[in-house]
Amino acid sequence: MEKNDTAMDRIKKTLVLGIGNELLCDDGIGLRVVNYAAETLGGTFFSVNFKNNYSAGFDLLYDIVDVTHAIIVDAVCTGFACPGFCHEFSVHHLQAQGRLADSHGLNLETILATGEKLGYAMPGDIVIFGIETEDVASFSTEPTVAVKNAVPRVIEMIRRTLLQWEM
Repeated sequence: MEKNDTAMDRIKKTLVLGIGNELLCDDGIGLRVVNYAAETLGGTFFSVNFKNNYSAGFDLLYDIVDVTHAIIVDAVCTGFACPGFCHEFSVHHLQAQGRLADSHGLNLETILATGEKLGYAMPGDIVIFGIETEDVASFSTEPTVAVKNAVPRVIEMIRRTLLQWEM
């Protein structure tokens, strides 16, 4: 990890990162989406790294250091949409929420700010896809039907974002 790099000095590196707990029903949907994205899009987008993070704690910093573009997929419980709906957030939207921690312990904006203060190269472009959940408390390796049915739509959203970044 090189400190004090600028985005202009770095080769474009793109990450699609799934976050979640695969044992807690819908909470693992980010992991499932990224695994499927790697299978279906990996042959098209050779320079993209598909990865999963099971803790979403401070180690998330090490996943995104030296990445220029990042798509993060996670389960969300906003209560403002039906299960399976996919929200698209920016880091600025998350900052407006004013939260210092989430259910995983640290939130993305706190991790990004910490990385920047430490002098690490953080992604210039970040898109967060949050899939509205129905059940994140039950022990199950299978998501609920509505959340599982969202996977193809989210894959398409990832594909469109990656195509935009290639231009």
